[in-house]
Amino acid sequence: MKYFGIVEAKAHLSALIAEVVETDDPVAIKRRGRPVSVLVTIGDLGRIGPRRPAVTPRGALALVGAWREMGDEAIDEFIADIYRAREATVSDSGGTAPSDQAD
Repeated sequence: MKYFGIVEAKAHLSALIAEVVETDDPVAIKRRGRPVSVLVTIGDLGRIGPRRPAVTPRGALALVGAWREMGDEAIDEFIADIYRAREATVSDSGGTAPSDQAD
């Protein structure tokens, strides 16, 4: 594998892409002396496969991805349920939210 600095790679990008396609040999791009990226063919990319997160998001981070799959009405209903549950908790605790009560 050949290595090129980012400035040199930018200046010769078309030639580097042609070389990768012709030779099927990846080209690494360095920034400040450290490899940060690799030019590969589409075939090589397909063999590498999609990147998956190392950890499955949980809790609030999992919700961030879930929002994309929910419609506006479902999100509005979800938020309304949260407010209803909070109001019920405040009513049951004598008018103060659990976070407002002293330990």
